[in-house]
Amino acid sequence: MHALFTYGSGVPRYLGLWLILTPVLVAGLLAFGVRRGAVLAVALSTLPSLTRNPPQWLGPGLQYGMMAVLLVFIGVWLVARVRAGRATEPDVAPAPVAVPWRKVVALAALALALRVPLAWWDPGISQIGTSTELADRQLLAGHNPYTRPNRFADAGTYQYPAGTLLLHAPAVALVPKTVAGEEHVGVRLVLWLTDIAAVVFLVWAGARAGAARAGLAAAFAYAVGPTLVRESGLTVSNDLVLALLVAGAAMALTRRRLMLTGVLVGLAVAIKPSAVLLLPLLVVVAGAGPTLVAVAVPAVLQAPFFLWPSVGLHHMERLLEPATRRETLSVLRISSMWWPLYKTVGNTSSAIRVAAAIGVAVSALASFWAGRELRRRGVTLSTATAAFALPLLVAYALAAVQRTNYQDWYLTSFLLCAGLTAVRVPKPVPVEAPALEPVLEPVLEPVLVPAAPVPRAVWRDGMPAPAPPAIWAPSRDPNPAGRA
Repeated sequence: MHALFTYGSGVPRYLGLWLILTPVLVAGLLAFGVRRGAVLAVALSTLPSLTRNPPQWLGPGLQYGMMAVLLVFIGVWLVARVRAGRATEPDVAPAPVAVPWRKVVALAALALALRVPLAWWDPGISQIGTSTELADRQLLAGHNPYTRPNRFADAGTYQYPAGTLLLHAPAVALVPKTVAGEEHVGVRLVLWLTDIAAVVFLVWAGARAGAARAGLAAAFAYAVGPTLVRESGLTVSNDLVLALLVAGAAMALTRRRLMLTGVLVGLAVAIKPSAVLLLPLLVVVAGAGPTLVAVAVPAVLQAPFFLWPSVGLHHMERLLEPATRRETLSVLRISSMWWPLYKTVGNTSSAIRVAAAIGVAVSALASFWAGRELRRRGVTLSTATAAFALPLLVAYALAAVQRTNYQDWYLTSFLLCAGLTAVRVPKPVPVEAPALEPVLEPVLEPVLVPAAPVPRAVWRDGMPAPAPPAIWAPSRDPNPAGRA
């Protein structure tokens, strides 16, 4: 029983976190009024992390089937949200409402309370955080980190874009190397601040859409979701920063801030190259200008490292290495939907490249389709968040190797889309009207009144003139003949 919940010296497995937090997550979403289909999709999104240190009873076959079912379900749910268009929106857009700041503070505090203690409880973090911290220390010492050996990086040198490097540099510079025995608080601090920013953004986005309850539901799911707790508290994954920027881009598109949308997508690409899969969507729905901005932002951030200390690649081709990295068959069996291919032809470099190429192509097509649907059916916050989440979900599902942090790419947008289902659109209810009885208006009869007496005429010689014949003056009724 102890091994079910812990590993090492009492550190919680993800299964332990999942068993505790998932019921809280589901009950909270139902209390917020989120639709049951959306609640089920959110609950299923917590399961892929079980592939990291999975329990023994979750064998490869059961795990593969579970992953296939849940990924298809979430994908179909997102497709349905994209295709819904404006059908799920009120006829008149609700006015923005005030942000409930007290509840925002409470949710942010809850998120930190679940994540921060894990920094001292966990025996180690992923190489994303440790290699970034070392690279930042090299940068602060005046070196190009892409030209220096990095003992924490899987490829031997730093292999994340300049956005990740520059984002973490201030925290690494300001936070002491060791805090209460933990050596990586600087890089962890960036993720904690990202969590606070995500909670604030989700509630703000819901309030701007006139649906404060929807934003609170999404922020609650972000705060207590076991996957996000593990990614921030244990793994320290920069993918959460990408996810927040993508959700911000969807919100900017909803508000018709097209250039801001391009900037946010570009910053997401500068955090991790996988966000480049959003470019087909962006060019379809926003046009060439924002797309060029999205390409220019990461290029400008990365350019100095190509020129320093001399012109060259400086091992930056390794930024794409994780997408085609060879793994053992035992890893691929539990970490890839391409396992039938690898089982047939082996874990050769060619097989992994083919799987990666197909995954990128299908994800790009999903991005293009989502953009077309937005143009046809209208851009709302619900459809935009679903459209931005869909290609990133497909990219995770069809990755040559499914690393658990890849699922973070779509989660923030996905949770906001799920929270928005708490907004009910009133449907017209047919009402049977009673039969109307004919109403007859009375016909007005002309009313004649005697004419005023006419004074008797007098001849000039003083003799009375003969009386004129009697005449009847019409009444003063404006319409004496009545209504026809």
